[in-house]
Amino acid sequence: MCGIHLARWGGALMNISDDKMSRAWMGAAPTAPPNPSLYLDTVRATAFAQSYKARSFESLSVEPGALLLDVGCGTGDDVLSLARAVGPGGKVIGLDKNPAIIAEASRRAANAGLPVEFQVGDACRMEFPDNSFDGCRSDRAVQHMDNPERAVAEMVRVLRPEKLLVITEPDWETLVIDPGQRFITRRVANFLCDQCVREGWIGRRLWAMYQRSGLIEISVNAEAFILTDLVSADRIWGLRRHALRAQQAGVISTAEMDAWWRELEAAHACGQFFSATVGFMARGRKPASCPSETWRRDHSAA
Repeated sequence: MCGIHLARWGGALMNISDDKMSRAWMGAAPTAPPNPSLYLDTVRATAFAQSYKARSFESLSVEPGALLLDVGCGTGDDVLSLARAVGPGGKVIGLDKNPAIIAEASRRAANAGLPVEFQVGDACRMEFPDNSFDGCRSDRAVQHMDNPERAVAEMVRVLRPEKLLVITEPDWETLVIDPGQRFITRRVANFLCDQCVREGWIGRRLWAMYQRSGLIEISVNAEAFILTDLVSADRIWGLRRHALRAQQAGVISTAEMDAWWRELEAAHACGQFFSATVGFMARGRKPASCPSETWRRDHSAA
């Protein structure tokens, strides 16, 4: 049976339906990036996303009355979830560089009655004072940033001492697809990782970036996101879109593109399509004693 599955290491598989998204995806241009709000809503509708997001909230050890920051907040749904946890005495600020998506986040929050605020800003050059927040998180946003190292350093800078930073990111070179001729699949997957994402290796690099930022009590967990429905995999991984871009770039031929896609469609039709990627969740604590001037000099100049 085709569907979207969540697979924890050693865990069971769960199915969900994505029927609500189908009409919204109709008419999308073959090689153009999807509407950001639609894409984020599609990912968030999966059982996998709902599960790992809940764990990322838990990893922050949120307390009532806390002031939290969500960097690369997108449509702000995670900000709303965190605001329910901090309660009326706290506040959650969502930051994103895209004015249109911040406008959408503000629209979604307008009638929620929750302590939230949305700002347009650059994660690499945040305007918040040092030691401002009781917790900071970022979800699948650092991979798109101009300078991931500096962005992480900035998140640490605005954290209060002894507070936590939680970042979740995929590693795009872990993408697996079956069936498909190996040489074509490898070219498409590598093209996606190296040319279509600003930092396709971000998942594997979080550990070292946390170490260099001066965080302590660092942990990194990994989990596989499995999709056995080609329609859902195409929306979330962008398989056809990135394969067409690879064809346009001369990485694969038109004949190879057509043959590869037909093979995936045939496998989907008989319930044999499979794809997965690995996501990483990194957690670290800011040390208790670190003068803000020293922190800026040593960690924010990347």
